Amino acid sequence: MNFLVTILLCIVLCFFNLSCDDANITFSKITCKIPKYINIDEDEIYAHLKDFHLDPSSLLFLEITIYSYSTGLESITISDNDDIKNVIEPGKIKGLIKITDGKKILSADFIDANGNSKEEMISSLIDKIKFKLNRK
Repeated sequence: MNFLVTILLCIVLCFFNLSCDDANITFSKITCKIPKYINIDEDEIYAHLKDFHLDPSSLLFLEITIYSYSTGLESITISDNDDIKNVIEPGKIKGLIKITDGKKILSADFIDANGNSKEEMISSLIDKIKFKLNRK
């Protein structure tokens, strides 16, 4: 009897867990806008968006705008007693994600990411976008 109750409880918990899982937001179109003064190509962003599934029946559009990019900062300091201190700060990339229905903005969020290389920063930015979108 206890075995049957345990099995039934496991089945109920599995169905409950599946019903609580939110469906991913899908978009009919994803666009990326990057000003010419930023040294990132749109294709570099699109290459990281391959696991975003487009759904032509969706009424939502995702727009990613990159507005700031820095490759990092290295500062070297020499003290009075000839001690040399070298500090390297990671690069930063900043963006804005907007979800629209084609006419009006439904949601907008600013995203910042850090990394030691351009690839690392873009990857981190996309991960943060995915995290934000899954929380909607």
